[in-house]
Amino acid sequence: DQEAVEKTIKKHHNEIAALITEPILHGSATCITPKEGFLKSLNIIK
Repeated sequence: DQEAVEKTIKKHHNEIAALITEPILHGSATCITPKEGFLKSLNIIK
């Protein structure tokens, strides 16, 4: 949820040094990937 991430970063910007993302493995090696555009949206949060 890009909106929730942006809100959290803006609220705690003085406490955050990095944001690490990775795919989530689910069940027998299937991967939950972010919705299209989500990772790009993280790049523009200031």
